[in-house]
Amino acid sequence: MISIIIINYNGKRFITPLIKSLQNQSYNDFEIIIIDNNSEEALYCDYIFNFEKIKFISHKKNCGFPYAVNQGIKIACSENIVLLNNDIYLDEKFLENAFYHLSNSTKTFYAPLVLNYTGSFIDSAGDGINREMKPFKRMHKEKANKEIEKANVMGFSMSACYFKRHDFNRVGGMRNKYFLYFEDVDFSMRALSKGYNIEFQPDTVCYHYISAVTKKLTGNDYSPLKTFYEARNRILLLRNLKPISLFINMPFILKGTFSSIIFHSIKTGYVFDYISGIINGTNTSRYL
Repeated sequence: MISIIIINYNGKRFITPLIKSLQNQSYNDFEIIIIDNNSEEALYCDYIFNFEKIKFISHKKNCGFPYAVNQGIKIACSENIVLLNNDIYLDEKFLENAFYHLSNSTKTFYAPLVLNYTGSFIDSAGDGINREMKPFKRMHKEKANKEIEKANVMGFSMSACYFKRHDFNRVGGMRNKYFLYFEDVDFSMRALSKGYNIEFQPDTVCYHYISAVTKKLTGNDYSPLKTFYEARNRILLLRNLKPISLFINMPFILKGTFSSIIFHSIKTGYVFDYISGIINGTNTSRYL
């Protein structure tokens, strides 16, 4: 069995394609847990809630992505967890292949092949983080029809991933202080430090709209909220580094900070939100 956890925030337009893709899976022994973080739009529709596999939890306030994920995993019936954003839909063999990998491995978190919503290019093939302490998507915007092999990677996005619940709990779950953005980077770094593997598997394929809520609000990939939290949470990541690693990489970190300030000054206009995020991250406790 697999427990599928979907975190929703203002994703009504994407839920139906996602649920349809789950109904069409070659593997059908699963439950669905939808956790809604106080969306501004009603998610209810007969099509979704007549599907008997769905449990629905609605929060009266936005508790943040990490809190919702931790909650979903606590109430899941299965040890096998598939975690999805609301703006994802799955290839019909996604769950079948995910179950196979989860049944034949230990101490491993899995990153699927994520294509854009139309399947024309790769969104990610697992994640990494550079010396500037900025996460990046492997193979981002490369052609979708290329041959790709499985690989051990440095990180995985929790917009689409799968793992064993006991492995998630042994890493320590997600840290609520991140609220949104970079919470999966923090988790990936902690998992690797505890001896876990992160494996990219190209035979589990899904499709991602990419920054759906942000685009709805602003028409592009950035918003003041996203800019603030990316700046803030990058500082939290830096504060978790060992002093020697921080010292060695400081020239690259400073370069990345200044380049981001210039980018938001020229391209987005959210430079004050970025600086506010840096200040907030400096003042926020590094502990849970």
